[in-house]
Order: sequence, then structure tokens, then C-alpha cells
Amino acid sequence: MNEVKVLIVDDEEDIAQGFERTLKREGYHVEQAYSGEEAWEKYQRQYFDVVLSDWKMGKMNGMDLLEKIDGNAPRSRVIMITAFGDEDSAIEAHHRHAFDYLKKPVDNVCD
Repeated sequence: MNEVKVLIVDDEEDIAQGFERTLKREGYHVEQAYSGEEAWEKYQRQYFDVVLSDWKMGKMNGMDLLEKIDGNAPRSRVIMITAFGDEDSAIEAHHRHAFDYLKKPVDNVCD
């Protein structure tokens, strides 16, 4: 089994579950959170190598979560995903130290 731990953060359960199925099939250790707040609570208890986070969520959005994670060492690789993105938001994500930026739908990744 792959030792890489991945935290999937998305308020849309079907999207989070699609990523989970795909990554587990590849042997990754995967956990889910359905809000930025829940993700931050899990992150404080356990280190994740990769955080795959939706941008637009409730009170704590993906960029807020990225900012909190960015202040920790060792730092996880945070990949932002969004359905509402454009070139400016991709640039903003990278300036705020996101490892990568994906635009939904990400059909070729999830089954």
C-alpha cells in the first residue's frame, strides 16, 4: 500500500467520494472532510502529504484552509479544485503556495 496520505476536502459528497474511490484504488490512504473547518480539525490531528481541496465552500473556503496549512511545517502539498476558476484565480492559488490547481469537472480523474 502507498504510504502517501491524502485529505480530500469538498462540500459535494459525490465529488469527494469519486476522488476517494480513485485514489484508494491506486493504493493511497485517503480521508475526507466536507468543510474547511472539518479539514482543519483533521489536519491538526494528523499530517497529510496531499490536501485536495475545493475552493468554494462554507465559512472556511479552500483558500482559507490553504493559508492555515501553509503556516505549518512540514507543509503538505495543497491542490485546489474549483468549478468557478479562471486564469486570475489560478495565479492567486499559486501565489498563495498551492501546489497545483484543477478546474472541475475533473472527469478524467474520477470514475
